Amino acid sequence: MMMVNLKKLANTGCTLIFTIYQSSTEVFGLFDRICLLSNGKTLFFGETLSCLQHFSNAGFPCPIMQSPSDHFLRAINTEFDRIISVCQNWQDDHGDLASVNMDTGAAIRTLEKTYKSSADAEAVETMILRLTERVQ
Repeated sequence: MMMVNLKKLANTGCTLIFTIYQSSTEVFGLFDRICLLSNGKTLFFGETLSCLQHFSNAGFPCPIMQSPSDHFLRAINTEFDRIISVCQNWQDDHGDLASVNMDTGAAIRTLEKTYKSSADAEAVETMILRLTERVQ
């Protein structure tokens, strides 16, 4: 109930910033934008729905019937030894099962590299430049 009320407040034009280690699916669905960090590295910052495409573009599509918030957490949390332990088989574009065999460290590096070259990262850089110009 509290998160729903905060979402209503945000819809009035207020900016709300939360730090959440592990959100429920319901709370995750209320977010407009998210910033995913791992070991101090930005792996994604942008529209929440764009994050699914970002992970897919980097080779980590969200499995069918899995919560995106759970998928993101498991893919970038260094406490998990291997992504394959979370999602042993993902369906590829043809409906075939593809085995994923990459440790979390490699996944983090891949997601970071993919993000750095994305339009989302460029938009954030532009926004930061505009904000710093206003301050000076």
